[in-house]
Amino acid sequence: GCSRGFGAFDEVLGGLERHQVVGASAWRVFPAHAAIDLAAAAINARPELTRCDRESCIRCTDAIAGGPIL
Repeated sequence: GCSRGFGAFDEVLGGLERHQVVGASAWRVFPAHAAIDLAAAAINARPELTRCDRESCIRCTDAIAGGPIL
């Protein structure tokens, strides 16, 4: 999907999240392997999880359907 749907992962990855300040920038940090495993399992269980709030979003529609339909 598009990046507007990334907020849906907050509920899935919240337990892994750590906060770090780098210079003047606040970062959200996740252990890569655990985050990928949890995100993949969540997407497999609920593909619509990553959909943004725009019904007309072609990227989200294609992603949920399995990729671009050519």
